Amino acid sequence: MSPPSPNNVGALVKPNGRLGSKKSKTGCLTCKARKVKCDEAKPVCKRCVAADRVCQGYDDVFVSTQISSAEYARNRINGLLGLQTPPRTPSPVHGDARALQYYRVKVANILGGAVDTEFWTTSVLQLSEAEPAIQQALFAVSDLWEVQETQDFHDSSYAQRRHFERYSKALTATAERVAQPRADTVALATCVLFLCLHCLRGDKEETHKLLQTGAAVMQKVLRELYEPSATTQNEAAKIFLPIFERMLVLLRLFGQRLPHFRSPDTILYNNISANFSQFEDLDEARGALYWLVAESHELIVKTRLYRFSPDVNDLDEPTVQECFQKQGVQLAAYAAWLEAFDHLCTTSRFASGMDDYYKANLLLTHTVTVAWLSTCMDRDEGAWNKHTNSFRIAVREAEKIVSRDKGNTPMFTFEMGVIPPLYLTVLKCRDPYLRWQAISILERAPAREGLWSRTEALRVCRRVVQLESGTGQMIPGGIRFQGGSIVDARTLVTTEQGTRVTFAAKLNGHQELWREWDELIPLEEDVGQAIQYSLQHQ
Repeated sequence: MSPPSPNNVGALVKPNGRLGSKKSKTGCLTCKARKVKCDEAKPVCKRCVAADRVCQGYDDVFVSTQISSAEYARNRINGLLGLQTPPRTPSPVHGDARALQYYRVKVANILGGAVDTEFWTTSVLQLSEAEPAIQQALFAVSDLWEVQETQDFHDSSYAQRRHFERYSKALTATAERVAQPRADTVALATCVLFLCLHCLRGDKEETHKLLQTGAAVMQKVLRELYEPSATTQNEAAKIFLPIFERMLVLLRLFGQRLPHFRSPDTILYNNISANFSQFEDLDEARGALYWLVAESHELIVKTRLYRFSPDVNDLDEPTVQECFQKQGVQLAAYAAWLEAFDHLCTTSRFASGMDDYYKANLLLTHTVTVAWLSTCMDRDEGAWNKHTNSFRIAVREAEKIVSRDKGNTPMFTFEMGVIPPLYLTVLKCRDPYLRWQAISILERAPAREGLWSRTEALRVCRRVVQLESGTGQMIPGGIRFQGGSIVDARTLVTTEQGTRVTFAAKLNGHQELWREWDELIPLEEDVGQAIQYSLQHQ
């Protein structure tokens, strides 16, 4: 990341006039350690900010910095929290000021990925100004990020200890605040921040539990929003509903079953044209798309038994017909969405100022999901061959997104980006050139997107290509894969030893029955080396 210009940090610092050559014994801890002059600006010094260093603060207590000077923003947040007289969070000591600056300089612009910067750079900072519980959760995110980023340095153990202390403090503050009236927004904001923490740790189980808690609060907010007595739009629903719906998609991709926040009967199946005919902006298009993706994934999971079972009658006929009907309705909705999206991007009054990376992200998600949905009722894996052009579009759009970082690959983004669609592209596309293009782009993706690990995805993708090309090892029983074999990765489990994967394969063509086996792909070994196997036959 390039260092922020001093012109852009005026809101963070306030010079105190000590810019001459006279040495100071009261400078910030970072400048003291480096034995350089400090301008003594508080809460963080300009010199550290301009050099993209983390100012470790001073030995004294700082005056709280003002996060948002815009009166309309302050009133908006106070209304959201239900406050008549806005409270001020306690003046932060130097550790808090340092965590705040680290978050702003190092973290905020990265967390949202290519499309979701406003929440992380603006909304959550404004909320934290008025609520200590949100502020402590934000500091916990900042500290954990530093732990991850400095894990090879000598001070990482100190940063890790500080993070756990901060995390405990944030949990306590949140528990006390949500026990009070008008706490829905605080509960939702801290839930998102704690979700971010667990995703950064790669903790799928805790993320699932926490999302269930947040979902219950979100559903309560939505019920109040649609009550006849409601006169204004609930601001909490506007800010947090899209985030929770995208997290719902993330957890479903890992096999977790969570209910949808909104009824499909009222939104999709009865009124496609009204809900997918026109979008005001990319945010509205994104919300509609991820709602569709959540619905589609539920159908895809439901049809797995029909697709993969040896007996086509394992799913009763009425259920099969219902699934076919839902598939048709959803595909029509995706077509309507794409038409409205194209209109928004080409002819609307906002078209010229739109973010190309945002558009690429939405088109990538749409393209791959439609291909997945289109094949979910087809027992012949050859059906994926019809979607080679879709994979070509996916590779093109993913390249646009990763090129945005210009070699500065992010360590983590809270939102899903290119990893899931590229992973599916490698597993299902039969064009070898497109597959290796997808793997090449995947190598430049963020290290983690939500719960998705780039390293894990790459291991599985390379192993699948290796097996299908006939260059991989034999599995137990002396069975060797031939070129033209079809391999699928069913489940992934991360362990201390590596990635345990349940693979399935049709060894001799599309009409073969699926064979399943488990492999442990070690953390440090190449997938071509010896791997533990246990073969299971369907």
